[in-house]
Order: sequence, then C-alpha cells, then structure tokens
Amino acid sequence: MRRSAALFATCVLAATAAHAEVSVTPPLNAPAARFDPYKNFKFRVVWDGHIISGVTRVGPLVRTTQTVSFTPGGGGPTIATPGRTTYEAVTLEREVTHDPAFEAWADRVYTPAAPAGQPQSMRKDVEISILDQSGQQLLFVYRLTGCWPTEYMAISDIEANPPAAPLQRLTLTCNAWDRDRTAGSGP
Repeated sequence: MRRSAALFATCVLAATAAHAEVSVTPPLNAPAARFDPYKNFKFRVVWDGHIISGVTRVGPLVRTTQTVSFTPGGGGPTIATPGRTTYEAVTLEREVTHDPAFEAWADRVYTPAAPAGQPQSMRKDVEISILDQSGQQLLFVYRLTGCWPTEYMAISDIEANPPAAPLQRLTLTCNAWDRDRTAGSGP
C-alpha cells in the first residue's frame, strides 16, 4: 500500500510538472497568444524625426498667463490685462526599453565625465500626435519648442514581485508649445 501511494504521488508530480511545462512555454509560432504592448497607444511622441518607442504616459500641457492689474492715472476702476505666459514642465513616462532616447538626451545636459554641453545642443523640438480610437487617424498635433530635460529617472523602484515593469521618466521644460492647426482632423 505504501509503495502504491508513493508511486501515485510520483505520477501526480510528474504529470503536474509536465502540464506546467506545456502551459509555461508556448510554442514560438503562436502569434495569436502574443501580447502587443503598443496596441492601446493613441498618441505618438517624436523628436529628431524619430518616434520614441514605448511612451505610455504624457503629462498635461499647461500654459498659464499672468494677470497684470493697473489703475489708469486719473483713478477709476482697475483694469486687468494679460501678462507673461509660462509653460509647465511635461513628463514622459515609459517602461524600461532598449531604446536609449531618454538617457541619450538626458546625458546631453549632464554627463559626469564631460563638461556641460552647449545650451543649444541640449534643446530639441518635440511633437505629440493624438490619434483617434482606432489609432489610424491623426486628430491633433502639439509642437513643443526648445525643450530640454530637467529630470531623468533611469529606473523606478525595483521589487522582487513587482505589479508592473520598471519605469523610465523624462521631465522636459520647454520654451513654448502650440497646436499645429494644419495637421490632423480635430476641431
């Protein structure tokens, strides 16, 4: 009886291991089971004429114009007029990839082994294109001018059992941004 129980346990373990092997290692020629991480992307980020791969989040584009109030020389009511316009930094985020675009641009601003770069050499224009739900039709294009990295996170927290892959983050300060009204079909 003992021998048959041991034999049964061995067979169960072998069958479980064989089943786990089949379910864990799918065949290489199974494209239907392939996960496409870019399927849900409804925007593109471009600089230097190249689409930057894997960007999963773009922070908001915020423009603020100060209010300047003054009272005319003869008194009377205070008049408000627009003052200086400032643009908030924009954050780009993606899972860690083999694409060195984030790090290469951040290195142009600061590299420990080299002197600081020329101010113009680190500035780039960035294009953010918004696509429709199908990801096929261009709706809006925003152009950010004179951008340069002010913060670069090479890798986020690393955990033994992470809920997601490690992230890279690049925060850009720009001189200005504007919507290209000649591109896309948006309002």
